[in-house]
Amino acid sequence: MDILESQSSEHIEEIFLRLPEELAGVYLEEQQKERHQREQTIRNLPPPLDYDTYKTTTSITECAICLDEFGSGDLCRLLPLCKHIYHFECINQWLLEELTCPICRSPIVNP
Repeated sequence: MDILESQSSEHIEEIFLRLPEELAGVYLEEQQKERHQREQTIRNLPPPLDYDTYKTTTSITECAICLDEFGSGDLCRLLPLCKHIYHFECINQWLLEELTCPICRSPIVNP
């Protein structure tokens, strides 16, 4: 016997009316899990350092995200694999959406 045949038409209608809400809940739950994983990955990156620490070892003089030049005292983050450097806040916002380098698109950590 088909499951739909065993249910009353009102019950079936109720199931179909609640389906979008249930699917939205599943989607939001998955989004929250993904965001939590991204936040954890960001927390596990090396800590930010003052740009003065990097300026003698890099030719990068501006943040590729905001396009502002780095200045003395700016907190920066060096991505561990590709070694590209960004303002700390700029790259953190980027990494909440994409766990890749904005310049070369390489992953920020080994998969």
